Amino acid sequence: MRKTEAHKIKKEHINLEEGTYYIPDQKNQEQNQIIYLNSAQLKIATKRMRTKGELLFDITNFRRRWEKVRAAAEIENIDIHCLRHTATTNVARHCKNREELKAFTRHKSEAGLKPYLYLIEEEDRKRIQELSTKWLT
Repeated sequence: MRKTEAHKIKKEHINLEEGTYYIPDQKNQEQNQIIYLNSAQLKIATKRMRTKGELLFDITNFRRRWEKVRAAAEIENIDIHCLRHTATTNVARHCKNREELKAFTRHKSEAGLKPYLYLIEEEDRKRIQELSTKWLT
């Protein structure tokens, strides 16, 4: 998720029973896209639903909070958007095609996927090698 999207999450957009969050407006102009929350995200969302205000997260002093997280994790020179790139890289290694990756990242065009496409092609080569090895033995 993009940082700007995370800052705009309203509690009304979270469905704890279904374990979903929908994004009403997003950068790529798509609307009402459903995001399925994993168990860790659900745990956080459940806790945050009890706080005051309509937003899920209090973004006051976000930079200070992010610096605290970085210090605790002992990582330097990384911004929060790097986490999106890391997630995309990890998922790209398991995607079977561009459309899967495009759906995960919510990029509107393939231009945003360009840095990750070689990973899909690399996995395709590995699968083809495995299949050809099985057929030869």
